[in-house]
Amino acid sequence: MSGIHETIIRLSRKEIQKAMNQAQRLDRDYLDRQLAQQKEAATRRVNDLSQRLDQQNKRAGQYETRLAGLDKTLQQTRLQHCQEMKQLQQNFQNDVKGLNSRMDHLDDRLDTQRQEFLSRLNAQGDQFQHALDQHGQQLNQISQAINQRIDHQEAIAGQWITALSDELDFIRKHYRHDLFSPGDIKALDADLSMARNDMKQSVPQSALSLSRSAFHKACQLHDKLEYMESVWNILYPVAAEALSNTYLRIVSNKDVQITMDGTSGEAVALDIDYWTWNQRQELEDELKSLKKRLEDAPDTLSIADLEQMIGRAGQASVILDELYQQSLTRLIASVKRNDIQDQIQETLSTLGYEIVEATLKGETGEDFRGGHFMKLKNASGEEIVTAVEPGQDEIEGEQRIRFNFYDKSPNEALRVERIKTIGDALKNEGLEVSPSQCLPEYRNKNAPDDVRDFSRCRQPLTPPRKKKST
Repeated sequence: MSGIHETIIRLSRKEIQKAMNQAQRLDRDYLDRQLAQQKEAATRRVNDLSQRLDQQNKRAGQYETRLAGLDKTLQQTRLQHCQEMKQLQQNFQNDVKGLNSRMDHLDDRLDTQRQEFLSRLNAQGDQFQHALDQHGQQLNQISQAINQRIDHQEAIAGQWITALSDELDFIRKHYRHDLFSPGDIKALDADLSMARNDMKQSVPQSALSLSRSAFHKACQLHDKLEYMESVWNILYPVAAEALSNTYLRIVSNKDVQITMDGTSGEAVALDIDYWTWNQRQELEDELKSLKKRLEDAPDTLSIADLEQMIGRAGQASVILDELYQQSLTRLIASVKRNDIQDQIQETLSTLGYEIVEATLKGETGEDFRGGHFMKLKNASGEEIVTAVEPGQDEIEGEQRIRFNFYDKSPNEALRVERIKTIGDALKNEGLEVSPSQCLPEYRNKNAPDDVRDFSRCRQPLTPPRKKKST
């Protein structure tokens, strides 16, 4: 005989889903408000992107003007390459404007718009890389031709040095080279200094070779930076839109009012922070910090930073949905624990037991996230203390019931009979009841006396282990 018996109660998945389906949000207009704000913010960012791309076109025009000092063949090839880059930019701008014109028809498909942006970005990257490879081959061919037709090495070396210096000055003035390609300008400046020193030392052959090679690298760096500026300009508004939308969703879910079956349509507060031990608030703080960094110090953000922000916004949105589901499931489970205790009390009252004391777990004895405890006594002074607590898999509807017996003459058959009567009553309510298990260490004994002291229940709850987000 044992003074403690345990059994596992499980809400069927069907019952959980039914209860969740019946839980309707009363603030459904929050979706409309959220969507309107998202559209407004997204439109602003698309317009900002268009302005940034226009600035790129203006920069391209300034660069074309500076090509006049180059050898005519080299100038023509570089100019043609710039025109190809500009056309690629223009094609992309047209795509962006097309996305913007469809903004009013996106409704809840703002994630689709974000994916379209990224798809355009990948396509543009392939086109840029193809153009850069072709241009690199052309530069090499032209430079060799120049060397062959000009006999005066000192003159051509001076031309390459001037072209290199102008190219580096333009890069320094117009691009965030320290952010996108740190160290490259410093290395090219060193090559330029060495080429000039070779000229002073009357070693034009070395100056020509070094300055020509460095100019090619500078052109490649210029094109690389132009492309990376383009990528950054695309990703920045996408990251801003992703973080803003997700942050707005998180804030909108701070105070949720729902109505559930059996509440006669009355509002029930679903405090996600309460039911998830502030995980929603932690998510809000994280997204707020990312938004602040994005808005306050954009020029410190690399392309990788923006990509990570976009990815994290997507993860946070998924996590928020999970937190809502977990909160609703835990609320339903808590209601069921109360129902189970009511059913136990009702069943034991037919056997002569009356309730003496009841409490919830937690510091104040009012924390619905934990167990429900009840002490009952019959006319002979025998007691039963019941504890209905979340099971190991609460999200899947698992509840654990422990029966603690305090009998004057322990009778195992009578205890088993009482537990079976309670189990049958719970089954009639649609619950899955596993066979009870007695704890062997209390065989032929009553349960420990300290279990009857409910002050031990009034301790802070330990948050459940967080599930890793995929």
